[in-house]
Amino acid sequence: MHAAKPSRERTTRSRMPEEKESNANESRRATAALVAVAIAVNMIAHLHRASTAVVTPEIMAEFSFAPAYMALVVSSYFIAATLSQIPSGVAFDRFGLTTTIPVLLVVGALGAMAFAFATTGPTMMVGRVLSGVGCGTMIMASLVVCAQVAPPARFPVYVGFVLAMGQIGNILATTPFAIVSSAIGWRGAFLGLGLATALLAIVYYFAARGIAARPTRDGETLARSLMGAATIVADRRLWPIFAMAFVGYSTIFVIMGLWGGVYLDALGFTLVERGNGLMALAVGFAIGIYVMGRVDRLVGSAKGAAMIGVGSALVCLLVLAALERPGPAAIAILFGLLGTAGGFAGNIITHGRQFYRSHEIGRGVTVMNTLVLAGATVSQLWTGALVGGLFTVFPEDPVPVFRILFVALALWLAAGLAIYRSAAPRPEDGAQ
Repeated sequence: MHAAKPSRERTTRSRMPEEKESNANESRRATAALVAVAIAVNMIAHLHRASTAVVTPEIMAEFSFAPAYMALVVSSYFIAATLSQIPSGVAFDRFGLTTTIPVLLVVGALGAMAFAFATTGPTMMVGRVLSGVGCGTMIMASLVVCAQVAPPARFPVYVGFVLAMGQIGNILATTPFAIVSSAIGWRGAFLGLGLATALLAIVYYFAARGIAARPTRDGETLARSLMGAATIVADRRLWPIFAMAFVGYSTIFVIMGLWGGVYLDALGFTLVERGNGLMALAVGFAIGIYVMGRVDRLVGSAKGAAMIGVGSALVCLLVLAALERPGPAAIAILFGLLGTAGGFAGNIITHGRQFYRSHEIGRGVTVMNTLVLAGATVSQLWTGALVGGLFTVFPEDPVPVFRILFVALALWLAAGLAIYRSAAPRPEDGAQ
């Protein structure tokens, strides 16, 4: 009897590594599922965000919209998305991502369908507002997922991977969306987008049940969330980073999401050719998010990587301004390089993340994304006014309008860079 006891103990001990390995495998599968979910919602958010760009000339012609009014229609998405960030963050915290994301995706689906059936400017804005409320918070949700599952040292890699894969949505909004619009019209394309979003809501609900269903802070309220956001905003160390977040992404997106299609139309490009040009920008941005994440690791500083990207983007904008009438090949190269340089947006997120304490990650990501969306809104409005005014100066040939726009965007980006230079590279470093 005594001889059998050591055998049972050895059996028990031999099972322990197997159980640990099984638990580790289960944890890895859960993490992979969460990352896949983050990619899916990130992708659909980018598709909704950029879907108007390639068909902007057709919409302006059909409704006789002035440039400033078209900018208002497009920016209505961003206004709604900006105002939805903190309330949606409260919903994520109180009810869990699995509950709130499908509901918001349905709202976004209704927005795309409303846009498809719109007959006036205000009804188009209603559709874009619904899309902004429903899908404008999905990028923030995906980053919160990354913050929850990624070790701090690996957070830049997770963010870079999720944001890069999410850019497939931007890519789908270019040539593929142009081809669909050519075949069934832009209204049919938006109706299809709405149906696809509704389908994703269903798939997400059934795929993610039990993965991210637990609320992170049961007692979270809007007032508490606003106070938490105010704490983040009050940290003076973050102000230069916030300035770059406000200016940086908006510079790239105002071309990708609004004026790029109109510029290429002025150059004489067809709908599909416009899609190809915007695809070069979107693909470059997707690659750039990943590449700039690697540059961060090479130079050992998110700030240093961001400044390299911003400087490269400035050069691309000035070259675009200098060229009188670039052809498709030149556009593909320059838009591709501009998009790649624009990957510095991921470095800005990573830079800010270093200053958040563990319990501030969700709120910090929310504040950062709110500033990104607010910057995109403001840039669309001021460029709309600029382009509208310049169209009256160059009524016959609008190409010079966009050459001036590129110079203005370079100045906008340079102003953000001038402020960002004073940011501390890391929390333990002093401001420079």
